[in-house]
Amino acid sequence: TRRAAEEAAAKQAAAAAEASRRAAEEAAAGRRAEEEARRKEEARLAEEAERKRAEEVQKAREEYELRLQAIHEEEQRKKESELMQVSLALQNMPPRSDSSRSAGPQSVISAPLVKPVSSSDFEEIMVGDRVEVVNSLYVGQDGMEVLAGWQGTVEEINDGDAVILFYGADEGRYVLREDFGNLIIIKADPSVSSSSADVLANQCSEAVHQNEQLRAQNAALRVELDRLLAIATPLSTPP
Repeated sequence: TRRAAEEAAAKQAAAAAEASRRAAEEAAAGRRAEEEARRKEEARLAEEAERKRAEEVQKAREEYELRLQAIHEEEQRKKESELMQVSLALQNMPPRSDSSRSAGPQSVISAPLVKPVSSSDFEEIMVGDRVEVVNSLYVGQDGMEVLAGWQGTVEEINDGDAVILFYGADEGRYVLREDFGNLIIIKADPSVSSSSADVLANQCSEAVHQNEQLRAQNAALRVELDRLLAIATPLSTPP
């Protein structure tokens, strides 16, 4: 009877040990499953965060490229406008011949032999006045044309008509007295000058200032893009 009791106790102890072992294995398996699930969730969250960072970087890059393209287009437009203004100003100036370049300071400016034909209101000008043509005169009268935008100096008053040496020309051209209303006298004070050269200079200065502002905006955009890339890029790359 004692022996049977001992055997029963041993069996119970073995059964308890086996149950404890199985419980420990099941607990360990549960912990492994939880750990695996946690690692998978962390990996999923990390992948999702990386995807969002990549999307933010791509969006920032696209916005930067669009703004940079707009700045470049604006700069190009202003440069083309500035070149067009210079081209128009040059077109309104009479060409300088080789003889005028080689004549030197002792050359004599001769008045043309034939006067143009015109009839208009007039206002007085004097020898030595610097003038600018407001409206083109004598168009179609070969060798007598005086175009709007030309500037020059009154060299002579002949029978009331003016002989004007325009900049770049090798001889003076007549402007009839009745056409003086198509001329403006360029004042010595640049603040009251209405010449196209002054207007062009102001426009060019404004264009340069605007270009400098665009370049500053471009630099600010580059700094902003670098900041976004620094935020979105991980500090270390896993192996």
